[in-house]
Amino acid sequence: MLVEERKEKIIQILEKDGNIKVSHLTKLFNVSLQTIRRDLETLEADDLIKKVYGGAILNKEKIQDITHFTREKQSLMEKEEIAEIAVKLIEEGDSIALNDSTTNLAIAKKLKEKFKKLTIISNSLLIITELSSVEGFNVILAGGILNIKEQAFFGEITKRILDEFIIDKAFISVSGFSLQTGITDYPLEEVQIQKKLLDISQKSIIIADSSKLESISLIKVRDISDVDILVTDSNISSEIKNTYEKAGIGIICR
Repeated sequence: MLVEERKEKIIQILEKDGNIKVSHLTKLFNVSLQTIRRDLETLEADDLIKKVYGGAILNKEKIQDITHFTREKQSLMEKEEIAEIAVKLIEEGDSIALNDSTTNLAIAKKLKEKFKKLTIISNSLLIITELSSVEGFNVILAGGILNIKEQAFFGEITKRILDEFIIDKAFISVSGFSLQTGITDYPLEEVQIQKKLLDISQKSIIIADSSKLESISLIKVRDISDVDILVTDSNISSEIKNTYEKAGIGIICR
């Protein structure tokens, strides 16, 4: 495993568990104590984690500030898997909503390949730009206050625009999905858009890579009972998959 892959995995574990022991990382990656210490030192220098005695914790404030363009380069294979599954849930002529996320951007790119006629509404400037050249697409921007880091629009104006629509299917990317706590994310402006999309959609489809499952973020969006389908990637553990299916969650993965 390459150094960058190992560091990304460490961040994913911390996002899920909140803390981690150095001894666990050495066993997980089958590397020396010195190697893990160097990884943690680099991550701490980047202000992504804080080292504590025997391990590390996540610097949540810094993680929240990672830009859209940085996230777009992360977990590429998982996003591709999720996008391939998601487009199979769409029918020609559907109206769909995509909240701002790098996974939904991957879905948008596939829409251009698979469909000739769709209505798409999004608060993401990047998604709207990606789809703007397709002649048969009715593309609607839910504008408002532009967040430059996210390249997306938020606020009361965005919510009022979304209120004008009834959407067939909403694809909502979230940071946390847990049986106990439900759907969670951050920051508040993002959560407000996710809640609104759940309100206006006939079918709510949550998209989350496997590292987000049984993970808890700062703010609750809704209970899992408000979700029709969960789409994730093939890295999901059989234990979590079985647990979700027994709980009645409609989960789709490879």
